[in-house]
Amino acid sequence: MAPTHILVVPRKPIPNLDALTEEDKTLVGHLFLGAQKVAAEEGLTSGYRTVFNNGSEAQQTVEHIPPG
Repeated sequence: MAPTHILVVPRKPIPNLDALTEEDKTLVGHLFLGAQKVAAEEGLTSGYRTVFNNGSEAQQTVEHIPPG
């Protein structure tokens, strides 16, 4: 629906939010700061949305995209 879609993926495989640990706090913060930076670079000044689908009942279809 939105005209712009950006996927931010960590290099560390994390299959879903339930798999996060206390050790991932810095990484998760880094991901959000990265999303903020990309949104600014893309000119999304009126706002943007971040979404996590966690589990099959929430329509999660990808567990992780490995680094290329």
